[in-house]
Amino acid sequence: MDEQHSFDLSALLKPSSVAVVGASERLGPGRQVIENLQQLGYCGEIYPVNPKYDSVLGLSCYHSLTVLHASGHPVDMVAILLGRESIIPVLEEAAEIGVRAAWAFASGFAEADALGEGLQCELETLCRENGIAFCGPNCVGYINPIENTAAYSAPMSLTLHAGNIGGVAQSGSICLALANSGRGVGYSLLVSSGNEAVVDSTDYIDYMLDDPQTTVILAFIEQFRRPQRLLKVAKRARELGKPLIVLKVGRSKMAQQATIAHTGALAGTDAIYDAVFRKYGIIRVDSLDEMIETAAIFSQLGGKLPRGNNVGMITVAAM
Repeated sequence: MDEQHSFDLSALLKPSSVAVVGASERLGPGRQVIENLQQLGYCGEIYPVNPKYDSVLGLSCYHSLTVLHASGHPVDMVAILLGRESIIPVLEEAAEIGVRAAWAFASGFAEADALGEGLQCELETLCRENGIAFCGPNCVGYINPIENTAAYSAPMSLTLHAGNIGGVAQSGSICLALANSGRGVGYSLLVSSGNEAVVDSTDYIDYMLDDPQTTVILAFIEQFRRPQRLLKVAKRARELGKPLIVLKVGRSKMAQQATIAHTGALAGTDAIYDAVFRKYGIIRVDSLDEMIETAAIFSQLGGKLPRGNNVGMITVAAM
């Protein structure tokens, strides 16, 4: 992938309308996504889509995206809560009506088997040819507390609140841990990027660099799919004075094998990442606790960052 494949992520991360395909009254992601939007106080339009219902959670439900479009309702983003076999047909329909962004919760793509890898390649091609900024697949989605919006398949913690920390995690479980940490940190954006078939972690980081609400950026990374783009966003982060804190996993051979099984990514040589991070000012941390605490410190510092290496620190521990 190269620079020409970058997307404007506004329709994805702050849509004015969301169609929830697979919406349901039953407990599960198809209900949870709508409840999350309502809990956040989302001001845009929510359109449940499911041929089995006429209404879902008090909202008019449409039998298809085509029917919704014919009713005169424009859609910015489509949240797809269906199995992997249904994703491509929904995206094809979304492309026909001019949708600019989508997210799919389903797993079973490149991380699973040959069939899934083929489906992911087809998904990528379809989205790129039609200009659809796609989040996932194989992820829990995102939360944007600043804009009171989300495409998120899990229940949201009541302690989650808006702030100046932006985060992206290739692991859905890590995204959940950040959202539910209860550490008192506030987020401008939290993204679970999953397999990154179309939009990858560096795209999200680049978006957060341009976001005035985000002053600190953290990332949980199994593999950077576009190393050259990483260098560019790291350079921009340093120029803008926005600390970029990275928890890069895959130090051991066993961890690298686990990474492949998780999101279908290949982890690079760890020593290379260490050298690159030092050169470009990326702050590397070794645990989730360290990442959260480091982000919290920089969040409180605001723009008052040291201008050089002449910094000392004394720690006093009570005995």
